[in-house]
Amino acid sequence: MKKIHFSLKPLSVGVLLSLGLVSACTHMQSTQVTHLTDEQIVKSPTDKRSYEYFVLDNGLKALVISDPEADKAAAALDVHVGHMADPKDRQGLAHYLEHMLFLGTEKYPEVGEYSKFIKKHGGGNNAGTGQQHTTYFFDIKPEYLEPALDRFSQFFVAPLFDPQYVQREKNAVHSEYKLKIKDEPRRIREVLKATTNPEHPASQFSVGNLDTLAERENDPIMPDLEAFYEKHYSASRMTVTVIGKESVAELKKYVTSKFSAVKNNGSKAQDVKVEPYTDEQLGVRINITPLKDQRTLSLQFPMPSANAHYQNKPLVFIGNLLRNEAKGSLYDTLKSKGWIESLSAYNYGPDDTDVFYVEFGLTKAGINHIDEITDATFNYVEVIKQNGVEEKRFAESSKIADLNFQFKEKTSASSEVSSLASIMQYVEPQHILNSGYLYENFDAELIQNYLKYFKPQNLRQVVIAPNLKTDKVEPLYETPYSINPLDQKLVNAWTKIDDLSNYQLPEENPFIAENPKVAEIEIEQTVPQLFTDEAGFKLYYKQDADFKLPKSDVFVTIYSEKAGDSAANRAKMQLYTALLNDSLESYSYAAGQAGLRYALWSGHSSLNYAVYGYNQKQDMLMQVLNKRIKNLKIEEERFNVHKDRLMRSWKNSKFNRPISQTFDALSSALQERVYSPDQLANGLKDVSIADMQNFVKQFHQAGSVEVLAHGNVTQKDAQYLSNFLNEALVKGKTVEPRPMNHLKKVTGEDILQLDIDHNDSSVILVYQADDKSMMSNAKYRLLRQVMSAPFYKSIRTDQQLGYVVGTTAQETEKVPSMAFYVQSPKAGPAELVRRIDKFNADFKEELKAMSDSDFESHKEGLINSIMQKETMMVNRSVRYSNELAEGYTNFDKREQLVKTIESLNKQDMIDLLTSDILTDKNRFISRNFGKAHRDSDFEKSRKNASICDSPSCVDGKLKRF
Repeated sequence: MKKIHFSLKPLSVGVLLSLGLVSACTHMQSTQVTHLTDEQIVKSPTDKRSYEYFVLDNGLKALVISDPEADKAAAALDVHVGHMADPKDRQGLAHYLEHMLFLGTEKYPEVGEYSKFIKKHGGGNNAGTGQQHTTYFFDIKPEYLEPALDRFSQFFVAPLFDPQYVQREKNAVHSEYKLKIKDEPRRIREVLKATTNPEHPASQFSVGNLDTLAERENDPIMPDLEAFYEKHYSASRMTVTVIGKESVAELKKYVTSKFSAVKNNGSKAQDVKVEPYTDEQLGVRINITPLKDQRTLSLQFPMPSANAHYQNKPLVFIGNLLRNEAKGSLYDTLKSKGWIESLSAYNYGPDDTDVFYVEFGLTKAGINHIDEITDATFNYVEVIKQNGVEEKRFAESSKIADLNFQFKEKTSASSEVSSLASIMQYVEPQHILNSGYLYENFDAELIQNYLKYFKPQNLRQVVIAPNLKTDKVEPLYETPYSINPLDQKLVNAWTKIDDLSNYQLPEENPFIAENPKVAEIEIEQTVPQLFTDEAGFKLYYKQDADFKLPKSDVFVTIYSEKAGDSAANRAKMQLYTALLNDSLESYSYAAGQAGLRYALWSGHSSLNYAVYGYNQKQDMLMQVLNKRIKNLKIEEERFNVHKDRLMRSWKNSKFNRPISQTFDALSSALQERVYSPDQLANGLKDVSIADMQNFVKQFHQAGSVEVLAHGNVTQKDAQYLSNFLNEALVKGKTVEPRPMNHLKKVTGEDILQLDIDHNDSSVILVYQADDKSMMSNAKYRLLRQVMSAPFYKSIRTDQQLGYVVGTTAQETEKVPSMAFYVQSPKAGPAELVRRIDKFNADFKEELKAMSDSDFESHKEGLINSIMQKETMMVNRSVRYSNELAEGYTNFDKREQLVKTIESLNKQDMIDLLTSDILTDKNRFISRNFGKAHRDSDFEKSRKNASICDSPSCVDGKLKRF
């Protein structure tokens, strides 16, 4: 069964910031406040950590967080500068600088030493460059925080900028650019930049490439890089956040000692005074032709930044009403006409402006009604203006936010520090933790003032679809587009107020929990216990004693052979899931707003759903879910919409990155119940409504049901769930065991060769264990832990073969495997295999020379990662659900794995490398010759009869486990 990897949390403060929903205005930062104690910072009642905010003498703002229970320490530093500060003749310089900082410092000159140290001690690190921010972060085993912080801080004190890596890292930036040359979001983004005011720095190319970062006569890049660093990487523009097990006093010492040496030149965040759009760029229609078969209408309205109003959230208020899915809403109205598949509404922008986006995923019919959809949007804005700006709606949002803050859960340490470091740039220090939850004052006039910007004269109507009329090409991503003034007749029609009686604003939310309570613990449970064991039905439950929240998570798995016994049935299963989700949208939207959510998805053996959040009214949602699952009414119009959407998504998969397509083909080749996009599309092509109705009936005729309940769940609740779900989902079903997804056994050096329309080549070398033992699993995981950082450094940093480089270690149907992967603009897959093989051979000597202490550190780091505590209750529920799906009914997989890893020594790794990796006995290669590398190796491969050119040809070559 496929593992669950969905995100199950409300919008974090960091997400709110990224969407422009909390403050992003430097003048809001109180310059008077230089120190706040734990008592002065507004915290959630559930938050047991201690905080201290302070400003170093050099002006750097810091927040330290003491969490004695933390099993990961973390730190993040945010610099209030991004690609908008790039010199016009050096676009991409901020991004390039981010790369260069990882390549050694005066105190730690060895390239890759920082990442190697982090990885060895169970952590990870990364960075990202945005419009006006660059954020660096890491996490690590807590006892190594201080030395990791010492290495990290040197990025901002004394980087080397080693000249020998100047060209190498330019190649890495260029590889990143080329990697995403066919990524639709980037292609669209560059067109939107091309149609903005060229004098506004947001219009600049953010990524960079070998042209923008080129060495020029009398103009080398290094002086520009160093000048950018000296100008913008000032303590006055930096915030740092650190989480550790130490006391706040000790953490404060760390920060003070490590970061006081950061220079302060007094520079401030970029103050942009240029308008983002000229008059000619507003009141326009922009056509964009995508590579994929997709249809989108994006209505974009520029307006003054709402950053200063983060405590009152006017644009959040408007967005909540525009994207509501209740009966009579804009979404419901347009969906009922068969014109749209989805609607989103959000605002985003740099510090000086906001753009509000109302975006529609269009149906095949909808592309012919974009002007009517636009008109309907203006009508609904008018409904909001006339009747929606009410204090009761603001109070409802405030009530939900208060509830969520009252029972706020931790996020991962790295997410927490990176989010807070960004927020610290903007909000008053006492509101660092609760700025995303503040609804202080209802300001009707403020909301109405923002609604005035939703007018035709201020609209950028962006249409993204195949075969549109265009007359320009954006040069960086070769995207066809056009920009023309809106027809004045349309503007006049959209300005006129139509009959609004068909539209409705949402009613009072019935799902908001009222005074939720945490039940007393009845019995001590370390793991979920089997509560009900009947023919065709099992229920496991665990009453949570750690998180102590009035929430519970219920995972329901309905097994059926029909879920994936053929490509056609797997395709029908996906359509069934899509139609179920579609039918539930209007009902479930209000529940989701109130913190009671569901997820419904299909696997190759099952239909699955999870209900999570406040448990007070979960049964209301589950009753509707169960009823729809068994008695889905299939409407012709929605059937056609979702069938078309799925067919397009499978067709569009050929535009995914080569490495993604290579991984997908690998899964299809090696797993019996996993199918290629072409197989799925062919399986669904001729399916009718009658076929679907028959399929749903067959799906529920035979199988079994497995349930996991975790959280605020008593024995009485477990009994209720058992009776309720048994009656709803099992009654009348013929009992059959869970279907198995057989994995094919790799027996030698088999090659699956793909034909991908992209210049880059890609390759995956996967090595499969001979058995399903925990020992093999432990060995492969530990070998990957030891090899991953050196492999990355060799292939990406030293040899510069590609931007996407990595290793994986995982299990499929309990069979362990390890893989090496590369996507490269520089070399074809045959050469990449030779480079990987050489690395593996050379690494054997490196492994032999590794000290016992270093090897033990790798073991400790891996164990720390495996045993990392869940910060959110639902994350633990997902782990339990995954273990149950894998057959670990004692819920002790982690403990078994760790105990086995502890027994391993360095010689075990040398033996595994020698017997499994260097002999190729259990190796399988999935590869693609990029168009740039179709050379003699490629011609040779085409004549090799042993090479497969489709996943289906693998069937006859490999055996089953």
